[in-house]
Amino acid sequence: ELIVQSDQSSRVYFNGEPRPVVDGWVRSGNEKEFSGVVDLIGGRTYPVYIEFSKSTHGVNDDEKKKNVPPSPAHFRLMWR
Repeated sequence: ELIVQSDQSSRVYFNGEPRPVVDGWVRSGNEKEFSGVVDLIGGRTYPVYIEFSKSTHGVNDDEKKKNVPPSPAHFRLMWR
């Protein structure tokens, strides 16, 4: 099981598959953890591709955002 913890939109693609194993691109409420299951064979390497987007959602008020540094974001990829 792959687990992603992030406060932003993210997707994790595994082994060249066209669909993400973990898809947290469209979030609902305060969700910050997403997971997916993938089968692995020991001793092999697998390519991992991560998409991450730190963007603003909702009303865009450019006047309020002037001279304001961006807030920090985090992304954590775990497995069990």
